[in-house]
Amino acid sequence: MKTIINYFGRMLCVFLLSAGVALTSCEETDPIDDNKTEQSGNENEGGSENAGGENTGGEENEDKGPATLTLGNITATTATFTGHFDVPVSDLSFSQVTVYYSDAETFNMNAAESVSATSFDKDQNFTITLTNLKYNTKYNYCMVAEVKSEKTYGDVLDFTTENVTFSELSVVSSYFKAEVSGSVTGLSDEDKEYIEVGILYSSVSGKVENGEGRKKNVATEKAADGVFSLLLSDLAAETKYYYRAYVKQGGSYTYGTPKEFTTLKHPYDIQHDLNVSAATNLSSSGSANCYIISVSGLYKFKAVKGNSNESVGNVASSSILWETFGTGTAPEMFDLISGFCYKDGYIAFQTAETFKEGNAVIAAKDASGNILWSWHIWLTDQPAEQVYYNNAGTMMDRNLGATSAIPGDVGALGLLYQWGRKDPFLGSSSISSYTLAKSTIAWPSSVSTSGTIAYATANPTTFIKSNNINYDWYYTVSSPTDNTRWTTSESSKSIYDPCPSGWRVPDGGSNGVWSKALGSSSAFIDDSWYSSTNKGMNFSGKFGSASTIWYPASGYLSHNGGNLFNVGYDGYYWSASPRKDGLQLGYPHYFIDFTNRAYGLSVRCLQE
Repeated sequence: MKTIINYFGRMLCVFLLSAGVALTSCEETDPIDDNKTEQSGNENEGGSENAGGENTGGEENEDKGPATLTLGNITATTATFTGHFDVPVSDLSFSQVTVYYSDAETFNMNAAESVSATSFDKDQNFTITLTNLKYNTKYNYCMVAEVKSEKTYGDVLDFTTENVTFSELSVVSSYFKAEVSGSVTGLSDEDKEYIEVGILYSSVSGKVENGEGRKKNVATEKAADGVFSLLLSDLAAETKYYYRAYVKQGGSYTYGTPKEFTTLKHPYDIQHDLNVSAATNLSSSGSANCYIISVSGLYKFKAVKGNSNESVGNVASSSILWETFGTGTAPEMFDLISGFCYKDGYIAFQTAETFKEGNAVIAAKDASGNILWSWHIWLTDQPAEQVYYNNAGTMMDRNLGATSAIPGDVGALGLLYQWGRKDPFLGSSSISSYTLAKSTIAWPSSVSTSGTIAYATANPTTFIKSNNINYDWYYTVSSPTDNTRWTTSESSKSIYDPCPSGWRVPDGGSNGVWSKALGSSSAFIDDSWYSSTNKGMNFSGKFGSASTIWYPASGYLSHNGGNLFNVGYDGYYWSASPRKDGLQLGYPHYFIDFTNRAYGLSVRCLQE
């Protein structure tokens, strides 16, 4: 049976009509048909004015009916009503007030959502909050008061939620990141749970225009404060990026106007004006893939493939790839090498004014920025020559890339190499840690689909995983593999040998340097040789007569991903001999045939 509008309803109608507002009871069968405010873009420019927060019927009703309702605070996603229920206290437990609401153009109470108040304070006041509303949207609503199953219907009124807008965005970019600054309005603390605001960006214009690309949202605590600064990282240098602001609610996005910025040229790619003719020529006595520097100065070397006179191609520029101290402390860019350039067939570089020990790699690039070749710059005191027993040969006193030969010194660990590759990878940051030493770059992820010589040359910082056919980083699609990437003393030094001029990767096997020096190629076990304090072995009196012949337990890089293992427990040293014994030291201590060439192991160079 249709309930008759009580005194509250009549008084509310009179009050609002006197204000010029056309009203319809939510009990009536004929619906109203007001136009809903559409959501607009989230940036001021090109978007509509913020019409949010408008309330055409939210003033408190002063009648003496059973309930009054006041529409109070409106945010982008919430609307709060307060009111008073004027019924006998004994009836409160049988009473409730419900607000029905909908953003449909035609209000239908049966299809509307609702929130009810069934509890009241001591003064019989109540609060109803609508949540998860759409921002910048017009909602129709009405109140229904119920006492002992008798319902009183109010009139259909409306309000509009706040709009969420961005100010004009600004960008400050560097070579690999950009800081986007701006402010967002219309987003209150109550809205954090329901709305996400952020930046969509891509180096492909069409993606951003189609709502595709990488998204980074503004932290809610910053967004609620209004002003924000958002850092976009892992960008490419000298690249145009397209971006636009977005507002996300539920699964829907609203986007602002597309904009763009261009990152700067990487400092490692900016050529320096060096007096190349005055530079010391490191390749005058022979080219190599590694050059030792022991004092500050201006140096140069021919841009040819290591250990040859073969051109690397059409060089357009040079670039520093990375620098490291070989410790847990990351250097700043140019801490080791302060300047570089390519000129007249030479790569030239200037060390820091105050000489610092460490390692760096410099590359030659073509006009498109592709790496043609790269060289290891080893900044250390001159390694000592240590003569091994039984005419085994003369070895360096330290690992390749090490800045020290002192037992227990992290500088003695050196760098790690995949067999047959000329370019090094970082070793440990300490003598007992599985954490890699820090450098000036973020190293790329390892790969498993590009095991070719050409790929390894063009991507000297990328670790190539092993394959299960020939157990190598070099994918030959059959079990045989190339055994000439590093060569034994029976052949000329290969162009991929990583040792400096006059030195080479040592021979292995029964005629190799370690077997000959020790007088045996059998496994050897003597725990007394191992220092648990300094994490390595002193082979003085075993390999040669020098007072210290230190081999640190520098660990290894895993063949299936390049992760660091066994630092402080084992040391593994490559030989150039195919499928022959290298050197492993640890528990137990023995010579071993390394069957997988994708491992990253230490190298100890033999004098030619």
